[in-house]
Amino acid sequence: ESERELAIQRDSREEAERLLQDEVEQHSHEADDLRAQLAGVVKETTDVKTSIRKGAEASSKNTLERAQAEVQRVRLDMEELEDERFELRRALEAHVGALVEAKVDNAEYQGTILELRKELSRVKVKYQRAAARCTKLEAMYYTLKDARDSGAVIEVTAKAAGS
Repeated sequence: ESERELAIQRDSREEAERLLQDEVEQHSHEADDLRAQLAGVVKETTDVKTSIRKGAEASSKNTLERAQAEVQRVRLDMEELEDERFELRRALEAHVGALVEAKVDNAEYQGTILELRKELSRVKVKYQRAAARCTKLEAMYYTLKDARDSGAVIEVTAKAAGS
């Protein structure tokens, strides 16, 4: 039964770990996408700077500012994702630590149960031996008592016959 409980705990912990791992992978993919977007924005910014240097119109300057703002936004998003991924990694490590601790506790518990079962078996054998000895002594007592009582009856009968 405790093995079943351990299996249930292990399965639930593994499920939690798998879910956290899936979430970490999802955030990693999002971070990769943001990096790709950042690379595209950097390229676009570089292209815009080149066109400005070549004497592009005033609207190109606005495009550059928008691109720079987009780059800044993407960088902030990426930093947030990195922070979230770090927190998820810490949570996963904490769950793994808790799982290991639970397994150690369960192993200790199982060891204690085994020791108690062995002790119970020893006490049971002692009790059975003592009960057998008690029964033997009781049988001897009644045998001696019956022999003494019949010896008294014979003695009374012999006295009665002699008188």
